[in-house]
Amino acid sequence: FFYLSSLIYQQNINAGFISDILHYYIFFSIGDFLSSYLLDEKNQKYFGSGKLLLLILIPFGAGQVYFLLENLHHTTSKYMHVEFYQPFVFLLIALTGCVFIMNLSFYLQKKNALKWITVLGRNSLYIYVSHVIVFAFVRIVLNKLLGIENVAIILLSGIISGLLVPVLLYRLAVHWNVRWIFTLEKKTENKVSMLVSSSAVSPAQGIKN
Repeated sequence: FFYLSSLIYQQNINAGFISDILHYYIFFSIGDFLSSYLLDEKNQKYFGSGKLLLLILIPFGAGQVYFLLENLHHTTSKYMHVEFYQPFVFLLIALTGCVFIMNLSFYLQKKNALKWITVLGRNSLYIYVSHVIVFAFVRIVLNKLLGIENVAIILLSGIISGLLVPVLLYRLAVHWNVRWIFTLEKKTENKVSMLVSSSAVSPAQGIKN
């Protein structure tokens, strides 16, 4: 699927959302396949290893440098040369990055450091859903309205806004009772109350029902 999406891109075929499904399905599949293993508390001691973090840091750094330099040398591909013209190399770089970030997260959790990242982690879905819109809005305001063209300022402002504004928007959505904008999942409190109420039913009533 992933390789097929690369071929579609190279041939300039407009497949719509099908291209996205083909391109990103492998990451969802791997995440779903490994989720039970990664979330098992017995295995978390291995993922939080500082030695493993340093070991992964080397291929992670090398992959990022290669990705940057290779794309800069092929600007005609809209800086996506590695992703769509070297799909298997990109896949290796992407998966290495995933492993590094997961290892770093477990390590920080083990050291009880940077607790504010936990807040971002709990709101990662809402950040994922709306960060592109927020980043684009900030870029337009800075570049078109304020005339700022400094890449560092635009990038830094966009990243900070793309992380914080979605969290604020989600909390406003909860306050105004419109959580469905971000997720169709019911509130945890409702699930807990249902479990409590069901457990309060006597065995006799359950048999009668």
